[in-house]
Amino acid sequence: MTKVFVILLPMPNTLLLVVLGASATAQSPDPLEYYRQLRRAGELVESREYAKAVDAYRQLAEQKPENAELWMRLGDALDRMGQPKPAAEAWQNGLQRGCRHAVFYTYDVARAYARAGEQEPAIQWLERALAAGYERRPSIAQDDAFTALRSEARFRRLVGESTPEGMDRVAGWRLDLEHFLQEVKRLHYLYRHRQLPPELTRAADALRGRIPELSNEAILIELMRLAAMLGDGHTQIYPVGRLPQMPQLPLRFYLFSDGLYVIDADRKDLIGRRVVRFGEVDAAEMLRRVEPLFGRDNEIAVRVLGPLLLAFPEILKHLGGTNRLALADNEVLTIEPSTVSARFGPPPKLMPSPLTMVPAPLYLRKVSDAYWFERLPDRKTIYFQFNQVMDKPDELLSAFAERLRRSLQEQDTANLIIDVRHNNGGNAGLLMPLLRVLVAFDTAQPGARLFVITSRYTYSAAQIFINNVQRWTRAIFVGEPSGSSPNFVGEDTELLLPFSGVRGSISSRYHQSDGLDQRKWIAPRIPAELSSSDYFANLDPALDAILRLIAE
Repeated sequence: MTKVFVILLPMPNTLLLVVLGASATAQSPDPLEYYRQLRRAGELVESREYAKAVDAYRQLAEQKPENAELWMRLGDALDRMGQPKPAAEAWQNGLQRGCRHAVFYTYDVARAYARAGEQEPAIQWLERALAAGYERRPSIAQDDAFTALRSEARFRRLVGESTPEGMDRVAGWRLDLEHFLQEVKRLHYLYRHRQLPPELTRAADALRGRIPELSNEAILIELMRLAAMLGDGHTQIYPVGRLPQMPQLPLRFYLFSDGLYVIDADRKDLIGRRVVRFGEVDAAEMLRRVEPLFGRDNEIAVRVLGPLLLAFPEILKHLGGTNRLALADNEVLTIEPSTVSARFGPPPKLMPSPLTMVPAPLYLRKVSDAYWFERLPDRKTIYFQFNQVMDKPDELLSAFAERLRRSLQEQDTANLIIDVRHNNGGNAGLLMPLLRVLVAFDTAQPGARLFVITSRYTYSAAQIFINNVQRWTRAIFVGEPSGSSPNFVGEDTELLLPFSGVRGSISSRYHQSDGLDQRKWIAPRIPAELSSSDYFANLDPALDAILRLIAE
C-alpha cells in the first residue's frame, strides 16, 4: 500500500509537504469501491456521524492525497466534531493542492486557530485571507471565533477599526479616503491587478486637499463620485453613515416612460404627481447631473438609482437643485426631510397603485415572495414570478424547482411565463436546479413556449439567470432591457470607512456569460415599457402583450 507522510509546518507562509512512498507493487484502489467509500463518507456527514466520517475521509485521503476536496471535507468533519486545530491542518492540506472557494477556507483556518487558542497563526492566516481578497472585512470584528483577539491592536488594524482616539475631523476623513483606496486595491476584480484609473487618482488627490473646507455631507458625496469612477454597478459608496447627516425626503420617485413621478409619500396627495423641476433645475437635467454619483453596468440602471438619490436634499443641493418641487399641475411646494434616520439598500420593489380600485395585476400581487407560480385558467399557461435568488425559510429554491417541474409535467402546459422584473439578485449558486427544469420544459414539451419578462431591476444574480435562460432555451424576452450586462464585474461586498461609519461595496468578481459578448444588456424582443398611466391604473403592458400573442 502507498504510504503517505504529511508534514504540517505551523506558519502560514511555509509549504505543506506530502511525501508519497510507493512500492513498485502498490495497487490503486478499485474505482467503484473508492466511489462507494466516498458516497458513504458523505452519508455519514449527513447523518451527523462525524467521527466515522473523519475516519472515512482519512482513509480516502491516504489513497488519493492529491484530491484537495477530500482534505476540505475532512476538515469540515473535524470542525463539526469540535476539533478546530486538526480541522485547520486538514484545510491547509487542501489549500496547498488548490481548492474551490480558497479565500473562504483560508478565513476558516484563521477562525479555527483562534478557536483553538493559537493567536499568532490565527492572525497570520487572517492576514492571508485579507490579502487574498476576503470580502466581509467589517464583519470579522463581530465573529465570535475572534473574541479573544478583539482588544489586540494588530487585530483591530486588520479588521479596519484602527481609528486613533481623539482623531480630528480632517484627519479622520483623510483616513477614510485612504481606507477606501486601499480596499479598492485589495478587493476590486480589475484594480487589484492594475493601477487605479488616473482620473480617480487625480480626483482623490484633489479631495484630500479640499477636505478641510467641505462639509461632512459634501465629502461623502465626493466619495460617492470616486466610487462611481470605477465603472461598475456593484462598487458604490452609500449616502448614509454615522457621521454625515443625509436625511431623505419622505417620498419615492419613479421614472416612467412619460416622466418622473411620485409613487409613494407620507403625503398621500403627492402620489401620482409628475415632478418637472427641483428648484430651478429641470427634472431631466437633475437626473443627468446625479449620474456621476453612482456606478452602473449600463445606462438602464440610471432609471433605478437616479430617482433613488434625488430623494436626498443634500445631494439635490450639491447638484444645484433644492427640495422645492415644481409639479406638472403648476403647484410648487417644499418637501421637508424625514426625521427618521436615512437608510440605503436595494431599491424597493414596486407596489400596487393606491390610486385605483382595480385589483393589483399579477406582477404586483406578491412582490415580497421570493418565488411563486400559478396557473392561468384556460390558457395552458403557468405564470412564475421569480423575485429573489435565495432559499426561502420554508422552501429551498431547489425544492421549488422540483414542484414547478411536476406542475409543468402533470398538466397540459403549453406556455411558461417567467417574470424577473423585481429580481435584483442574490446567490447565483442556487440557480442550477431551476435552470434544469426550464431547459427540460423548453426541449421536451412539443410546441412549448417560454417567455421571460425583464426590467431595469433585473440585475446581478438575476442577470446571470437570464443569461443562462437565453443561452440554453428559446425564450422570448419581453419588457424593458435588463439592468446589468451579460458580462459584468460584480458581487456585493462589505466596505466600512472607520472614521465616518460610511458603508459601501467593492466589486470583487467577474461574471462572464460569453467572452465575446459586448452587449450592455439583454434587450427584449417584445418591448413593453411601463407608463405612469399603466402603473397608476394597475395595468401590465408586458403580460398583456404575451397573453395576446398566446391567443393568436
